[in-house]
Amino acid sequence: DEVWAINLSNLYLLPCNGTQLYAWENTNWKLHYKSDMAGSIGHENFQILLRQITLAQMLYTNDEDYLGDFYLTHDFIDYRESLLNWCPIGRSSSKKIRSKFVDLDTKKDARSEMRKTLKALLSRKGFDTSKVEIAKGGQTSLDIFPKGWNKTYSLKHFNASECWFVGDACEKGQNDYEIYEMLQKEKRSFKTQSPKETLTIIDNLLDFS
Repeated sequence: DEVWAINLSNLYLLPCNGTQLYAWENTNWKLHYKSDMAGSIGHENFQILLRQITLAQMLYTNDEDYLGDFYLTHDFIDYRESLLNWCPIGRSSSKKIRSKFVDLDTKKDARSEMRKTLKALLSRKGFDTSKVEIAKGGQTSLDIFPKGWNKTYSLKHFNASECWFVGDACEKGQNDYEIYEMLQKEKRSFKTQSPKETLTIIDNLLDFS
C-alpha cells in the first residue's frame, strides 16, 4: 500500500457544517472560527426549540406505531453549538436498536413525520420555522440549525471553485444534499457508500495510481 506523507499545516478541520474551523499550529489544532446557534436564533427561541423537541419525543415515545416498543436511551438531544441533533432512540442506543429504527424509518418514513410534527409544534408556539432547517442526519437523527447553516456554510472559508466534496447523505432532505448539489453543477461532488469508496474517490481525484 502507498503511504501518504501528510503536512498537517495544509489541512483544516470543519466540524458542525463548517461553523467551526480548526487549523494546525505547532503541535495542536487551534480554533480559528466559531458560530453559535443559540446566539443566532435568540435564547428565547432556543428554549422553545428544546421544549418542543422534548414534547415531540414524548409523543412518539408513547406511540406504539413508532417508538412505543423501543428500548430508548436518555441522550436524545445533543447541542453542538451550531446545531441541535435530535436522535429519537438516543445517541448511545445499541446497534440492534439502531437497525430496528432504520427499518422503521424505511417503512414509514418516520423521520419525515417527526419533522412535520416538530414544525407544527414550533409554529403553535409562534416560532418562525422558516428561519431554521430540519434535515435528516445520518441514519437515526434529525439536525436542526439556522437557515443557511447547512454544509455549504463551510465554503465561506475557501474559494468554492477549489473545493471538492464526498458524502454519503446526498439525497434531498439529507444533510449532504445542499453542498452536493451546489458543487455538482461543476462535477466537483461525489456520492459514497463506504470509507473504502471514499478513499478510492479521493485517490482518483489526486491522481495517485
